[in-house]
Amino acid sequence: MQLTIVSGRSGSGKSITLRALEDLGYTCIDNCPITLLPVLLKERSHTKTPTAISLDARNLPPEASAIEDIIHLLEAYKPFNILYLDARDEALIKRFGETRRKHPLTSPAVSLLEAIQLEGHLLSPLAEAANYVFDTTDCSVAQINSRIQEACAQGQPSALQVQFVSFGYKHGKPVDADLVFDARCLPNPYWVPELRDFTGLDPEIKAYLEDKSPVQQMIDDITNFIDKWIPQFKVENRCYLTVAVGCTGGQHRSVYVVEQLYSRNQSKYPHVQLRHRHMQT
Repeated sequence: MQLTIVSGRSGSGKSITLRALEDLGYTCIDNCPITLLPVLLKERSHTKTPTAISLDARNLPPEASAIEDIIHLLEAYKPFNILYLDARDEALIKRFGETRRKHPLTSPAVSLLEAIQLEGHLLSPLAEAANYVFDTTDCSVAQINSRIQEACAQGQPSALQVQFVSFGYKHGKPVDADLVFDARCLPNPYWVPELRDFTGLDPEIKAYLEDKSPVQQMIDDITNFIDKWIPQFKVENRCYLTVAVGCTGGQHRSVYVVEQLYSRNQSKYPHVQLRHRHMQT
């Protein structure tokens, strides 16, 4: 059985994810009662059709050990994937306001924010066990669909997929990053008036940063670090590795560094992706 567990906080995009998986040929089960999970897994264990099961706050018993028991149960069905979706608290609050839906953990004594934070605590063991964590804060429905298809279209990935992401610290660090490197110590083209309006994709910024030895040294160091530790990620059966590089605004230094890392690693790994999260176009 090719099994994928879909989890995450309410409002993070699990329903969109299940629809995307259905389009890929998965049999999707949403809101399965935990007491029926062993029976469901046993029934699906001999099928060739990939299966996705959604687990979230709606179907979890109140006992703190419940998710640990679920993870232990899943060990008998290796290999399996856990796909965990999340978003920043303020984004989830906004989504509940727009849809006017009730959070499953709210009550007269529990506010929406408290429910969102409590749900994160309850699901934290699944988040820690996940081999794919997807931050949907800044994503449209189409972008979520695209990312899910990238992750699951070929079934269980046969090789580690590496994603290089640039971001701006003033917008917040990406929660789905596995490795984060800070490029704010590098020379900043923003303080050169004639370079301020360019980005790390422009030849003017490339020429400026290529001439700075600390920039090239950081790129070399990150490359060596990745080369050394990626084999260990593979040993742990990780399917995805997100390497994020941040600068102040996500326009110049981080974009340039990530472009260089992507170029160096494109030929090393079968699936390498590149994203500039906060670059203005």
